[in-house]
Amino acid sequence: MFKYIIENLSVFVSAFLLVAVSFLGFNYYQSVQEVKQMEQKLTAYQFNEKVLSFTRFFASEVLGSGGEVSFETRLSMENVVRNLNDEDILIKWKAFTASETTNEAQNNVKDLLNILLGKIKL
Repeated sequence: MFKYIIENLSVFVSAFLLVAVSFLGFNYYQSVQEVKQMEQKLTAYQFNEKVLSFTRFFASEVLGSGGEVSFETRLSMENVVRNLNDEDILIKWKAFTASETTNEAQNNVKDLLNILLGKIKL
């Protein structure tokens, strides 16, 4: 009789441990997925912050300047654009900085601002 109880108890404990390990494994998998989603959201948030910061800087220093933009400011903006690590923004920036006429510069500013605002992910 004692042997029968021990065998049934070991089966019960084994089944319990199997369920517990399965439950913990599933929770671990869900947690890993949630962390990945949070990392993606954090990366998008950080990129949005950089884009918005540059857009504000550009608006105040270029659009609000009313005159020639200093070399230091242009260099600073160039560095910020490169640190965004976004090829589309860099292409529009280069087009803007290569503008030869006022009309061309105005069109390139519109294109640059459109691409900047389009890159923001909500």
